[in-house]
Amino acid sequence: KLSNARIILHNGLHLEGKMTDILEKLGQQKPVHAMSSALQFHDLIEVGPNTYDPHIWFDLQLWDRCVGELAKFLIEQFPEHRQAIEQNATDYYSELALAHNEMILAINEVPDSLRAMVTAHDAFSYFGRAYGIEVHGLQGISTAAEFGIKDMSTSAQFILDRGLSTVFIETSVNSKSIEALQEAVAQKGGKVKIGAPLYSDALGEQGTAEASLLGAFRHNTTQILKSFN
Repeated sequence: KLSNARIILHNGLHLEGKMTDILEKLGQQKPVHAMSSALQFHDLIEVGPNTYDPHIWFDLQLWDRCVGELAKFLIEQFPEHRQAIEQNATDYYSELALAHNEMILAINEVPDSLRAMVTAHDAFSYFGRAYGIEVHGLQGISTAAEFGIKDMSTSAQFILDRGLSTVFIETSVNSKSIEALQEAVAQKGGKVKIGAPLYSDALGEQGTAEASLLGAFRHNTTQILKSFN
């Protein structure tokens, strides 16, 4: 399918894993655009030497800039559709701004001491930075990363220290790690419940509100804000 595509869009920052090399080779044959190419290094969260967290879409202001560069790319490829592309981009900027401002207003009602969350893996660091929430991921930025006993103990202690009532599984990550974390908290004399699954590396099923980025974002923010009560 990629070889037959007229253009290819992808996130970049190695979110695509082993496909990165394939995408680079295809870029020599046809237009390939990485959404993350709109950003500078100082915009990114470094997680290792020359390695950056790819989950940029959870900061809607960063994603707004990515959409702007995407619109320019699409106009270059399809100049006959310039007007429609520009209008669609303008409409989407408004939708992104609305969702961002809704979250800002909501999080401003939450005391700083309560702004913390634990998830299955480190997919929400940009979200946490954008909205002032301390985020603790049990695994690394990859869903393939493994966790150890030390990670489990540290995460359980973080939950107890911050007085968290909820931990989150994700739709794209096996729930066993969070279930084990719940047990680790219990062994330390605490209690924590597992919240509704968050959308991290995948959207919802086709036909649902969560099948779009903003639908998934609003689902996540609703569940996260609820956990602060």
